[in-house]
Amino acid sequence: MITLEEFAAKIGVSAATVSSVFNNRSRERRISEKTVDYVNAQSRKYGYQPNVAARRLRVHKDMQVCELAVLTAYESPAAVSTNIVHALEQAVSRNYPHITSFVEIVMFHRNRIKDIPGILDGSRYNGAVITNTGFDDDRFFEENNISYPVVFLGRDLPGYNCVSEDARHIGREAARELLEGSRCRRPVVLAPREELLTQTTKARVDGFMERCEEAGVPGEILWAEDVSVPAGLSAVGGFLPSKQMDGLFCVSDYLAVGAYSAIKEKGLGIASDIAVIGVGDFALGEYLDPSLTAFLRVDKDECAARMLLEQLFDADARLVSRVFNASLVPRASSLR
Repeated sequence: MITLEEFAAKIGVSAATVSSVFNNRSRERRISEKTVDYVNAQSRKYGYQPNVAARRLRVHKDMQVCELAVLTAYESPAAVSTNIVHALEQAVSRNYPHITSFVEIVMFHRNRIKDIPGILDGSRYNGAVITNTGFDDDRFFEENNISYPVVFLGRDLPGYNCVSEDARHIGREAARELLEGSRCRRPVVLAPREELLTQTTKARVDGFMERCEEAGVPGEILWAEDVSVPAGLSAVGGFLPSKQMDGLFCVSDYLAVGAYSAIKEKGLGIASDIAVIGVGDFALGEYLDPSLTAFLRVDKDECAARMLLEQLFDADARLVSRVFNASLVPRASSLR
């Protein structure tokens, strides 16, 4: 990993200028917007981030307390953030027993993460896992620099440490299973309304529709109010029986739980009338009745936690983007 001085020399500006930009003090130092944009663009081009972790550890060489945060949207299921908190606490306890950690859940409205005080300067915590951001949030981070260690979970942003999945592949595989395995001819994908889509959920929808089009079978998108269980119940309940489907892919397992209730309330059978596939983000999916066909759960939370702590406590930590592949686990909800 190159140093701040090496990066500054590489792009032809002073180290002080780079430091001011990354610490969001460009106005205070009267650095022009043109220069700020140039430094930000070059940092994304070269994947450079200042080793904030090493600098903080030098300043706080006897640091025994580590304040961490999980930044997540109000519109996402609460279990998503609590799972990440658990992963962070376990990773600190297992790998850094001499450190006392505090983990705070910080909520934001999707596409309004910029409203969080201190979101760029790290005045509130030492490091953060950021998840469930919208497209406006992602653009905000692409255009600005965060001056403390972060890991983005569930999306891939240039110049940041990221943990994500091959979401388009998941959508394609779900469509393939419904079309070929369950022999569906009226496949539907259930997703939150468009303004609530994330990089991951949009890619799942796009992959599903792409595969249906390639197979010559018209797919349909059913929009839910959000990704909650009640939203799934309402969306599918309103769709049936005036419209027909024989296969349903839910971009969130919480939507799938609601869809189960709606299908049963309409007197239809899961699998026999409508094959249902989820994505494996609900740990109890295999215990639903019938058990939910879903993709094998990969512990992305644990990977993100480990990656964040390495940034904080390992001076040699590198910029990493980890993409997980997921395999489908057929269960009773799609077997015919």
